[in-house]
Amino acid sequence: MKKVIIVDDHPIILEALESIINSESIFTVVSKLMYAESILYAVDNLKPDIIILDLGMPNFDWRDTVGTIRDNYPEIVLIIYTMSIQLGIIKVLKKLNVNYIISKESGIKDIKTCLSLAIDGVGYLSRDIASRLSDIRSVDNRISDLTKREREVLYLLVENMSTADISEKLRIKKNTVLTYRKSIFAKLNVNKVTEVINIVNRMTII
Repeated sequence: MKKVIIVDDHPIILEALESIINSESIFTVVSKLMYAESILYAVDNLKPDIIILDLGMPNFDWRDTVGTIRDNYPEIVLIIYTMSIQLGIIKVLKKLNVNYIISKESGIKDIKTCLSLAIDGVGYLSRDIASRLSDIRSVDNRISDLTKREREVLYLLVENMSTADISEKLRIKKNTVLTYRKSIFAKLNVNKVTEVINIVNRMTII
């Protein structure tokens, strides 16, 4: 029997998840938590096989908690089940070796699929999360195509520096800055600085 801890600050979701999980003969919910500060204590004492975790709880430093679980309990299957998953958050989770991410927008039924795959050690992303991860890779690839100097100009553009200011800061001619801008725009497939800023913000860890 696989022991499961559910962490979510919405009672209705806790009850729905418990019902679905307990309907499967190989799983049993050993704890339902509504408060983030209870997570590590419960993990230490109950030694679950699986944790289903909502990142959107109030006053929750999820990076620290997920990192601690990953460092101290690498054998635990950690399933992220949350409402709003931004690209930067997905990137952090992947770096923390979290291979199960489900958006609440995809519906509770995804939990069953995820649990069955987790038993076999097969990672799972709900369809909308997989699409966003594909976006990350696409943006990563475009950023990596920039030269070192182009990246320097890129981040100064994001800071809303003018061509003259960038020229002065990098000690290069204004026409050279404009050439770099043109190259950056072409490689990132954008036409305006605002579009550049949006791309960089999507890469930012929220």
